[in-house]
Amino acid sequence: MAEMIPDRLPSEASAGEKRAFAALQQLDDECLVYYEPLVRQRYPDFVVIIPDTGVLIIEVKGWYPADILRGDQQDVRVKSRDGVETVQAHPVRQGRDYMHRLRDECREHPLSAALLNTAGEREGAFIFPFGHIAVLSNITRGQLDDAARPLAPIFSQSNIVTRDELVGWTGLDAKALKAELARRFDPYWPIAKMTQRQIDVLRTVIHPEVQISAAAQTPGHRALPPAGLKVLDYRQERNARSIGDGHRVVYGVAGSGKTILLIARAKMLAEDPGKRVLVLCFNKVLASSLKVRPHENDRPELEAFRRMDGRDFYPLSGRAPRRSFAGQAHRPELRQTRAKVLERMPVALPQTRIKNPDIAWRKRTAAGQ
Repeated sequence: MAEMIPDRLPSEASAGEKRAFAALQQLDDECLVYYEPLVRQRYPDFVVIIPDTGVLIIEVKGWYPADILRGDQQDVRVKSRDGVETVQAHPVRQGRDYMHRLRDECREHPLSAALLNTAGEREGAFIFPFGHIAVLSNITRGQLDDAARPLAPIFSQSNIVTRDELVGWTGLDAKALKAELARRFDPYWPIAKMTQRQIDVLRTVIHPEVQISAAAQTPGHRALPPAGLKVLDYRQERNARSIGDGHRVVYGVAGSGKTILLIARAKMLAEDPGKRVLVLCFNKVLASSLKVRPHENDRPELEAFRRMDGRDFYPLSGRAPRRSFAGQAHRPELRQTRAKVLERMPVALPQTRIKNPDIAWRKRTAAGQ
Protein backbone atom coordinates (compact mmCIF):
# COMPACT_ATOMS: atom_id res chain seq x y z
CA MET A 1 0.00 0.00 0.00
CA ALA A 2 1.23 3.49 -0.84
CA GLU A 3 2.47 5.88 1.85
CA MET A 4 -0.44 8.29 2.32
CA ILE A 5 0.14 11.70 3.95
CA PRO A 6 -2.06 12.28 5.83
CA ASP A 7 -3.15 8.69 6.35
CA ARG A 8 -6.83 9.65 6.35
CA LEU A 9 -8.89 12.36 4.71
CA PRO A 10 -10.65 15.11 6.67
CA SER A 11 -14.41 14.79 7.05
CA GLU A 12 -15.00 17.69 4.65
CA ALA A 13 -13.24 15.92 1.75
CA SER A 14 -15.52 15.36 -1.23
CA ALA A 15 -16.81 11.93 -2.27
CA GLY A 16 -14.64 12.14 -5.39
CA GLU A 17 -11.52 12.88 -3.35
CA LYS A 18 -12.30 9.93 -1.09
CA ARG A 19 -12.70 7.65 -4.09
CA ALA A 20 -9.42 8.86 -5.60
CA PHE A 21 -7.69 8.47 -2.23
CA ALA A 22 -8.89 4.86 -1.94
CA ALA A 23 -7.68 4.08 -5.47
CA LEU A 24 -4.24 5.65 -4.97
CA GLN A 25 -3.76 3.66 -1.76
CA GLN A 26 -3.43 0.58 -3.96
CA LEU A 27 -0.10 1.76 -5.34
CA ASP A 28 2.90 -0.09 -3.95
CA ASP A 29 4.66 1.00 -0.77
CA GLU A 30 7.44 2.82 -2.64
CA CYS A 31 4.91 5.43 -3.82
CA LEU A 32 4.11 8.55 -1.82
CA VAL A 33 0.72 10.30 -2.03
CA TYR A 34 0.13 13.78 -0.58
CA TYR A 35 -3.37 15.15 -0.09
CA GLU A 36 -3.69 18.94 -0.46
CA PRO A 37 -0.04 19.93 0.05
CA LEU A 38 0.74 23.65 -0.10
CA VAL A 39 2.48 24.59 -3.38
CA ARG A 40 3.13 28.34 -3.68
CA GLN A 41 0.00 29.27 -1.73
CA ARG A 42 -2.17 26.82 -3.71
CA TYR A 43 -3.50 23.41 -2.73
CA PRO A 44 -3.58 20.74 -5.46
CA ASP A 45 -5.81 17.84 -4.45
CA PHE A 46 -3.10 15.20 -4.76
CA VAL A 47 0.62 15.07 -5.50
CA VAL A 48 1.85 11.54 -6.21
CA ILE A 49 5.54 10.58 -6.24
CA ILE A 50 6.00 7.33 -8.21
CA PRO A 51 9.73 6.54 -7.99
CA ASP A 52 9.97 4.59 -11.25
CA THR A 53 7.57 6.84 -13.19
CA GLY A 54 7.59 10.50 -12.11
CA VAL A 55 5.55 13.09 -10.20
CA LEU A 56 1.83 13.42 -10.89
CA ILE A 57 -0.59 16.21 -9.95
CA ILE A 58 -4.27 15.21 -9.63
CA GLU A 59 -7.14 17.69 -9.50
CA VAL A 60 -10.60 16.32 -8.60
CA LYS A 61 -13.89 18.00 -9.53
CA GLY A 62 -17.29 16.80 -8.31
CA TRP A 63 -19.36 18.54 -10.99
CA TYR A 64 -22.43 16.77 -12.41
CA PRO A 65 -23.30 17.08 -16.13
CA ALA A 66 -26.21 19.42 -15.37
CA ASP A 67 -23.92 21.72 -13.36
CA ILE A 68 -21.86 22.67 -16.44
CA LEU A 69 -23.42 25.46 -18.47
CA ARG A 70 -20.64 26.27 -20.92
CA GLY A 71 -16.90 26.75 -21.09
CA ASP A 72 -13.68 26.18 -22.95
CA GLN A 73 -10.32 24.71 -22.05
CA GLN A 74 -9.47 27.71 -19.88
CA ASP A 75 -12.59 28.34 -17.77
CA VAL A 76 -15.89 26.62 -17.04
CA ARG A 77 -19.19 28.25 -16.02
CA VAL A 78 -20.98 26.02 -13.50
CA LYS A 79 -24.21 26.30 -11.57
CA SER A 80 -24.35 25.20 -7.95
CA ARG A 81 -27.21 23.26 -6.37
CA ASP A 82 -28.71 26.51 -5.07
CA GLY A 83 -28.66 28.07 -8.54
CA VAL A 84 -25.62 30.32 -8.17
CA GLU A 85 -23.49 30.57 -11.33
CA THR A 86 -19.71 30.95 -11.11
CA VAL A 87 -16.79 30.83 -13.53
CA GLN A 88 -14.08 28.43 -12.38
CA ALA A 89 -10.70 27.49 -13.79
CA HIS A 90 -10.73 24.41 -16.00
CA PRO A 91 -9.45 21.52 -13.85
CA VAL A 92 -6.83 20.57 -16.45
CA ARG A 93 -5.55 24.15 -16.43
CA GLN A 94 -5.54 24.07 -12.62
CA GLY A 95 -3.51 20.87 -12.59
CA ARG A 96 -1.09 22.25 -15.18
CA ASP A 97 -0.60 25.46 -13.16
CA TYR A 98 0.05 23.44 -9.99
CA MET A 99 2.56 21.32 -11.91
CA HIS A 100 4.45 24.37 -13.17
CA ARG A 101 4.52 25.85 -9.66
CA LEU A 102 5.93 22.61 -8.28
CA ARG A 103 8.56 22.45 -11.03
CA ASP A 104 9.57 26.04 -10.25
CA GLU A 105 9.86 25.21 -6.54
CA CYS A 106 12.06 22.23 -7.42
CA ARG A 107 14.38 24.39 -9.55
CA GLU A 108 14.73 26.97 -6.77
CA HIS A 109 15.56 24.36 -4.13
CA PRO A 110 19.18 24.42 -2.86
CA LEU A 111 19.52 20.75 -3.78
CA SER A 112 17.85 21.03 -7.19
CA ALA A 113 20.95 19.46 -8.80
CA ALA A 114 19.81 16.11 -7.42
CA LEU A 115 16.67 16.35 -9.58
CA LEU A 116 18.27 17.57 -12.82
CA ASN A 117 20.39 16.03 -15.56
CA THR A 118 23.94 17.35 -15.25
CA ALA A 119 25.23 16.36 -18.69
CA GLY A 120 24.18 15.22 -22.15
CA GLU A 121 21.39 16.38 -24.42
CA ARG A 122 18.98 16.83 -21.50
CA GLU A 123 21.41 18.80 -19.33
CA GLY A 124 19.46 21.06 -16.98
CA ALA A 125 16.18 19.19 -17.59
CA PHE A 126 14.46 17.14 -14.90
CA ILE A 127 15.55 13.52 -14.62
CA PHE A 128 11.94 12.37 -14.32
CA PRO A 129 8.71 13.59 -15.95
CA PHE A 130 5.95 15.63 -14.33
CA GLY A 131 2.34 15.03 -15.26
CA HIS A 132 -1.13 16.30 -14.38
CA ILE A 133 -4.64 14.91 -14.73
CA ALA A 134 -8.16 16.08 -13.92
CA VAL A 135 -10.71 13.68 -12.42
CA LEU A 136 -14.42 14.32 -13.10
CA SER A 137 -15.76 12.18 -10.29
CA ASN A 138 -19.47 12.52 -11.17
CA ILE A 139 -19.35 12.45 -14.98
CA THR A 140 -18.99 9.21 -16.94
CA ARG A 141 -17.21 8.79 -20.25
CA GLY A 142 -20.55 8.14 -21.93
CA GLN A 143 -21.95 11.42 -20.64
CA LEU A 144 -18.82 13.23 -21.72
CA ASP A 145 -19.07 11.87 -25.26
CA ASP A 146 -22.85 12.37 -25.57
CA ALA A 147 -23.40 14.56 -28.64
CA ALA A 148 -26.52 16.04 -27.03
CA ARG A 149 -24.44 17.55 -24.25
CA PRO A 150 -21.96 20.46 -24.56
CA LEU A 151 -19.28 18.60 -22.58
CA ALA A 152 -17.04 16.94 -25.18
CA PRO A 153 -15.50 20.17 -26.56
CA ILE A 154 -14.77 21.39 -23.03
CA PHE A 155 -13.18 18.16 -21.77
CA SER A 156 -11.45 16.79 -24.84
CA GLN A 157 -8.00 16.48 -23.28
CA SER A 158 -6.38 13.07 -22.97
CA ASN A 159 -5.60 13.65 -19.30
CA ILE A 160 -9.26 13.68 -18.24
CA VAL A 161 -10.36 10.78 -16.01
CA THR A 162 -14.11 10.15 -15.70
CA ARG A 163 -16.15 8.56 -12.92
CA ASP A 164 -16.32 5.11 -14.49
CA GLU A 165 -12.58 5.12 -15.18
CA LEU A 166 -11.87 6.17 -11.59
CA VAL A 167 -14.08 3.35 -10.30
CA GLY A 168 -12.14 1.00 -12.57
CA TRP A 169 -8.90 2.02 -10.87
CA THR A 170 -10.11 0.41 -7.64
CA GLY A 171 -10.06 -3.00 -9.33
CA LEU A 172 -6.46 -2.70 -10.53
CA ASP A 173 -3.41 -4.10 -8.79
CA ALA A 174 -0.46 -1.81 -8.01
CA LYS A 175 1.40 -2.61 -11.24
CA ALA A 176 -1.62 -2.06 -13.48
CA LEU A 177 -2.53 1.17 -11.71
CA LYS A 178 1.00 2.54 -12.16
CA ALA A 179 0.80 1.69 -15.86
CA GLU A 180 -2.55 3.49 -16.09
CA LEU A 181 -1.11 6.59 -14.43
CA ALA A 182 2.07 6.46 -16.52
CA ARG A 183 0.12 6.71 -19.78
CA ARG A 184 -1.37 10.00 -18.56
CA PHE A 185 2.07 11.68 -18.57
CA ASP A 186 2.78 13.91 -21.54
CA PRO A 187 5.66 13.83 -22.20
CA TYR A 188 6.70 10.51 -20.69
CA TRP A 189 10.02 8.71 -20.87
CA PRO A 190 11.38 5.65 -19.02
CA ILE A 191 13.53 6.53 -16.02
CA ALA A 192 15.76 4.78 -13.53
CA LYS A 193 14.08 4.51 -10.15
CA MET A 194 14.49 7.66 -8.07
CA THR A 195 17.00 7.42 -5.26
CA GLN A 196 15.94 8.00 -1.67
CA ARG A 197 17.87 11.27 -1.75
CA GLN A 198 15.86 12.49 -4.74
CA ILE A 199 12.63 11.53 -3.01
CA ASP A 200 13.72 13.34 0.15
CA VAL A 201 14.53 16.49 -1.84
CA LEU A 202 11.06 16.33 -3.40
CA ARG A 203 9.54 15.90 0.06
CA THR A 204 11.31 19.03 1.34
CA VAL A 205 10.04 20.93 -1.70
CA ILE A 206 6.45 19.86 -1.05
CA HIS A 207 6.66 20.18 2.75
CA PRO A 208 9.79 22.16 3.81
CA GLU A 209 9.02 21.49 7.47
CA VAL A 210 10.01 17.82 7.13
CA GLN A 211 13.68 18.86 6.97
CA ILE A 212 15.34 18.31 10.35
CA SER A 213 19.06 18.62 9.49
CA ALA A 214 20.89 21.79 10.44
CA ALA A 215 21.28 24.35 7.67
CA ALA A 216 23.94 26.90 6.85
CA GLN A 217 22.31 30.30 6.55
CA THR A 218 23.77 32.81 4.11
CA PRO A 219 22.60 36.40 4.74
CA GLY A 220 19.88 37.32 2.30
CA HIS A 221 19.67 33.80 0.87
CA ARG A 222 17.71 30.67 1.49
CA ALA A 223 19.11 28.19 4.02
CA LEU A 224 21.51 25.75 2.40
CA PRO A 225 21.14 22.19 3.70
CA PRO A 226 24.25 20.02 3.91
CA ALA A 227 24.94 17.12 1.60
CA GLY A 228 23.59 14.75 4.25
CA LEU A 229 19.96 15.89 4.08
CA LYS A 230 17.92 14.59 7.03
CA VAL A 231 14.14 14.54 6.96
CA LEU A 232 11.26 13.20 9.02
CA ASP A 233 10.40 9.63 8.23
CA TYR A 234 6.94 8.95 6.80
CA ARG A 235 5.52 7.93 10.16
CA GLN A 236 6.71 11.14 11.83
CA GLU A 237 5.34 13.24 8.99
CA ARG A 238 1.95 11.50 9.19
CA ASN A 239 1.86 11.99 12.96
CA ALA A 240 2.67 15.69 12.64
CA ARG A 241 -0.15 16.17 10.12
CA SER A 242 -2.77 14.06 11.88
CA ILE A 243 -2.41 15.19 15.50
CA GLY A 244 -5.56 17.29 15.15
CA ASP A 245 -6.84 20.24 17.14
CA GLY A 246 -7.17 20.57 20.88
CA HIS A 247 -4.92 19.19 23.61
CA ARG A 248 -2.75 16.16 22.92
CA VAL A 249 -0.19 14.19 24.90
CA VAL A 250 2.69 12.75 22.85
CA TYR A 251 4.81 10.24 24.72
CA GLY A 252 7.72 7.95 23.94
CA VAL A 253 11.15 6.91 25.15
CA ALA A 254 14.14 9.26 24.97
CA GLY A 255 15.28 9.69 21.38
CA SER A 256 12.01 8.51 19.83
CA GLY A 257 11.41 11.82 18.04
CA LYS A 258 9.00 13.76 20.29
CA THR A 259 10.84 17.09 19.94
CA ILE A 260 11.21 16.65 16.18
CA LEU A 261 7.48 15.99 15.97
CA LEU A 262 6.75 19.07 18.10
CA ILE A 263 8.81 21.41 15.90
CA ALA A 264 7.44 19.95 12.67
CA ARG A 265 3.89 20.39 13.94
CA ALA A 266 4.58 24.00 14.98
CA LYS A 267 5.99 24.79 11.53
CA MET A 268 2.97 23.23 9.84
CA LEU A 269 0.60 25.33 11.92
CA ALA A 270 2.65 28.45 11.19
CA GLU A 271 2.14 27.96 7.44
CA ASP A 272 -0.97 30.05 8.04
CA PRO A 273 0.38 33.64 8.27
CA GLY A 274 -2.60 34.58 10.45
CA LYS A 275 -1.57 32.18 13.20
CA ARG A 276 0.90 32.73 16.03
CA VAL A 277 2.41 29.54 17.43
CA LEU A 278 3.85 29.34 20.93
CA VAL A 279 6.12 26.45 21.97
CA LEU A 280 6.61 26.03 25.73
CA CYS A 281 9.75 24.24 26.91
CA PHE A 282 10.42 22.81 30.36
CA ASN A 283 14.19 23.27 30.52
CA LYS A 284 17.10 25.20 29.02
CA VAL A 285 18.70 22.11 27.49
CA LEU A 286 15.69 21.56 25.26
CA ALA A 287 15.48 25.28 24.56
CA SER A 288 19.10 25.36 23.44
CA SER A 289 18.43 22.44 21.10
CA LEU A 290 15.50 24.25 19.53
CA LYS A 291 17.59 27.36 18.99
CA VAL A 292 19.84 25.58 16.47
CA ARG A 293 17.00 24.08 14.44
CA PRO A 294 16.90 25.31 10.82
CA HIS A 295 14.47 28.14 10.09
CA GLU A 296 14.27 29.60 6.61
CA ASN A 297 13.39 33.24 6.05
CA ASP A 298 9.78 32.36 5.28
CA ARG A 299 9.37 29.81 8.05
CA PRO A 300 8.48 30.43 11.71
CA GLU A 301 10.95 32.59 13.57
CA LEU A 302 12.36 31.29 16.85
CA GLU A 303 12.73 33.94 19.52
CA ALA A 304 13.83 33.24 23.10
CA PHE A 305 12.55 34.65 26.33
CA ARG A 306 13.50 34.09 29.91
CA ARG A 307 11.32 32.50 32.56
CA MET A 308 7.60 32.42 32.87
CA ASP A 309 6.47 31.35 36.30
CA GLY A 310 9.69 29.41 36.73
CA ARG A 311 9.80 27.89 33.23
CA ASP A 312 11.54 28.94 30.04
CA PHE A 313 9.41 29.21 26.96
CA TYR A 314 10.02 29.91 23.28
CA PRO A 315 7.46 31.23 20.80
CA LEU A 316 7.35 30.36 17.12
CA SER A 317 5.64 33.27 15.38
CA GLY A 318 4.59 33.75 11.76
CA ARG A 319 6.61 35.60 9.15
CA ALA A 320 4.89 38.93 9.87
CA PRO A 321 3.45 38.71 13.40
CA ARG A 322 0.99 41.37 14.45
CA ARG A 323 3.10 41.90 17.56
CA SER A 324 6.00 40.16 19.19
CA PHE A 325 5.83 38.08 22.36
CA ALA A 326 9.06 39.81 23.44
CA GLY A 327 8.86 41.63 26.74
CA GLN A 328 5.47 40.14 27.62
CA ALA A 329 6.68 37.23 29.73
CA HIS A 330 5.87 38.94 33.02
CA ARG A 331 2.70 40.74 32.02
CA PRO A 332 -0.14 39.82 34.43
CA GLU A 333 -2.63 39.08 31.64
CA LEU A 334 -0.18 36.57 30.10
CA ARG A 335 0.12 34.72 33.40
CA GLN A 336 -3.66 34.78 33.76
CA THR A 337 -4.08 33.36 30.26
CA ARG A 338 -1.67 30.57 31.07
CA ALA A 339 -3.59 29.73 34.23
CA LYS A 340 -6.90 29.64 32.34
CA VAL A 341 -5.45 27.33 29.69
CA LEU A 342 -4.21 24.93 32.35
CA GLU A 343 -7.62 24.99 34.07
CA ARG A 344 -9.38 24.08 30.82
CA MET A 345 -7.10 21.14 30.08
CA PRO A 346 -9.07 17.91 30.49
CA VAL A 347 -7.93 15.27 32.94
CA ALA A 348 -7.77 12.62 30.19
CA LEU A 349 -6.01 13.93 27.10
CA PRO A 350 -5.82 12.25 23.67
CA GLN A 351 -2.47 10.55 23.42
CA THR A 352 -0.05 9.75 20.59
CA ARG A 353 2.60 7.17 21.24
CA ILE A 354 5.84 7.58 19.30
CA LYS A 355 7.58 4.32 18.46
CA ASN A 356 11.04 4.33 16.95
CA PRO A 357 12.41 0.98 15.71
CA ASP A 358 15.93 2.42 15.66
CA ILE A 359 15.73 3.12 19.41
CA ALA A 360 14.61 -0.44 20.12
CA TRP A 361 17.41 -1.78 17.94
CA ARG A 362 20.03 0.29 19.78
CA LYS A 363 18.70 -0.96 23.12
CA ARG A 364 18.91 -4.57 22.02
CA THR A 365 22.43 -4.02 20.67
CA ALA A 366 23.60 -2.39 23.91
CA ALA A 367 22.22 -5.33 25.85
CA GLY A 368 24.14 -7.77 23.65
CA GLN A 369 21.02 -9.30 22.11
